[in-house]
Amino acid sequence: MAMTFPTSHKTVFLLDHSRDFTVSCSNHIEFDQPSKSRGSGFIPLNPISKSLWTCAVESSIEYCRIVWDLHSSNRLIRFIASDSVAHSLNSWSASTQNTSHLMGALAVLGGPTSVKGKDGGSIHAGIKASIEALSEPSELQAQKRLASNEASATVLNRGRVIIVTRVTDVTAIQQTFIKLIQEQNKIANQGDMLIPIHHCDLLIINTHPNNQECNVQNIPKKDINSFLCVELKSVRAGRFLPNFLLSSVLRHYNLKSTTVTGIPMKEEQNAQSSANYDVELLHAAAAHTSIWSGEGVGLAELLTQPDGVDYNTLTLKWCTPRTSSTELHHCSSAHRVTTVDVNSRPASCLTNFLLLGKTVMLEMPRRTGNKVLSHMLASHGGDIFIHTLHGGRTPLEDPPSISEGRGGRITDYRITDFGELMKVNRLAPLRNCPDGIEKARAQLDRFTKHWPMTISSTNVYNILSHLDPLPSVIIKETLTDEELLSCKQILYNLLHMETKGDMISITNASSPRLGNATAGKHTKREEQYRAVWEELEVMISSHCRSDKHSQILTCLQEIRNKEEKNTDSNAHQPYSEIDRYSSDVKPETAGSLSLRRSSSDTSQTNSSPPKKRRLLPPASDNKTLNLLQVFNSNIKDREFVRTVEFVGRAEKRKLYENLEKKKEEERMDDGS
Repeated sequence: MAMTFPTSHKTVFLLDHSRDFTVSCSNHIEFDQPSKSRGSGFIPLNPISKSLWTCAVESSIEYCRIVWDLHSSNRLIRFIASDSVAHSLNSWSASTQNTSHLMGALAVLGGPTSVKGKDGGSIHAGIKASIEALSEPSELQAQKRLASNEASATVLNRGRVIIVTRVTDVTAIQQTFIKLIQEQNKIANQGDMLIPIHHCDLLIINTHPNNQECNVQNIPKKDINSFLCVELKSVRAGRFLPNFLLSSVLRHYNLKSTTVTGIPMKEEQNAQSSANYDVELLHAAAAHTSIWSGEGVGLAELLTQPDGVDYNTLTLKWCTPRTSSTELHHCSSAHRVTTVDVNSRPASCLTNFLLLGKTVMLEMPRRTGNKVLSHMLASHGGDIFIHTLHGGRTPLEDPPSISEGRGGRITDYRITDFGELMKVNRLAPLRNCPDGIEKARAQLDRFTKHWPMTISSTNVYNILSHLDPLPSVIIKETLTDEELLSCKQILYNLLHMETKGDMISITNASSPRLGNATAGKHTKREEQYRAVWEELEVMISSHCRSDKHSQILTCLQEIRNKEEKNTDSNAHQPYSEIDRYSSDVKPETAGSLSLRRSSSDTSQTNSSPPKKRRLLPPASDNKTLNLLQVFNSNIKDREFVRTVEFVGRAEKRKLYENLEKKKEEERMDDGS
């Protein structure tokens, strides 16, 4: 079995040590600032500027410090400087993997020289040395090879090379890498001292002074072949190069940033006053997993982007602890942390405070509600760790109640109905049914298409006394004639209740579509019945699998679209189909149906006349009625005419007929 190592296991920094890096980065620093204590004739010194070599060294050392603070032994970095020859500054040994050894080696090497005649335009020697360094096994890789007693090919060797130089020809560097990796792999396959390079990530940083333009285009990360991946980034020196390498180390080693805000500190000038400071910490990305996975309260507004970088930091607030014991909190994980600005006074004070054995609780700021403690900072054995506090229950507590969910305390779950649902959908082994799993999955999918989880999210299951046994019958595979007739009668009875104006006990608190504006009060009758009809249609449609199921659905749709007439014949029209089916069913069933119908007729006769209902006319096929057509249809319907129609609308009549007759009579009188 092949043993794999991540790409971040071995990293090689190749720094250009040629005379091109002796030029200034053009980022001026005020070396001598005037103050009040000095006289008016004081002349400050000229500002200074770092060279490209100094910027590259400082940025690379900071990259290494972050890696070595968080990963003590399993993340290794080699340093190689290249001019006319390659200078290896350390090895894969753990004794050379620290900043003290590296700074000493750089001091011995010195800066690049600007003396003419030296080769300063090629890093070919450094590229060859970098590939040879990747081929050398680390101590961990050597131990794995000895423990497995297998060939070197079983250890998948991966690594990364970061080149800081001034690029003139990217293609030449790519071709050189491909050629040298192939040659080095041939040499490694001939012996047991070296390991072939299976994959290499090449990051080329083209750095240049701030006052110069760069004509080299950036190249996004792409695979050149199966063993080489290349990325090119042009970055200005000064403060831009450190920020880019800071963003790169988070991507290369899967790190995240946390900013501790509101740290109380005494002022350096005035010890009597205090101010709040912020300190940015880096750690493994797993420390933020609990926040975004749902254990904590994931708030996107807590993420901010620091200046000059392309990553986000999570802002957590300092919370003064009441105890220094770290064993009193249930933690799910712990990861090493390091500060971004290690030399700043706030970072130094926070580090010293934690190394004294104190603990710091971190809380997520919230606009409302109680504070949520998400993390804890504490030191163990001289290293500072960030502990992820468990947001849920601990194994020592009692198991949670089903009514306590992540969205709050919910007390109206349909627990009994859910138990019945599980009983109906129990999976049993079937020997002679090859498609049993598919059928079981299809049935479970059909049963759960419409199954409200809570009582407050359903209307139908709150009025089962009026609808039984329709919900239990409609879920069956096939229906009998008696069950079909019973379901239709239930729908007609519900329509009859609506026609009489009977109220059903559905409140706003238990209605999912009527809102909570007036919770506890009965809503309008029309809204109640409309909600019930809509949910009934959804429920029947989800179980429509046979012809008789379709007949029930069609009956429901006809009832919803039906225009009621205020006549005796129309009042009994819903029962005409029941009478037609009664002759085909059993005598006792027909008798019960007739009895239920007679009771309904009696109640309708004794009750007050039904109120008129406004129903929209059914739309024709493939045609949608507009508002004018609906209005005209309702006007023509005699049900909506509340007064006696004016005679002049029905037939045309001449106005003032008596006036004309009177004028004729007057003429005849005058003539006579």
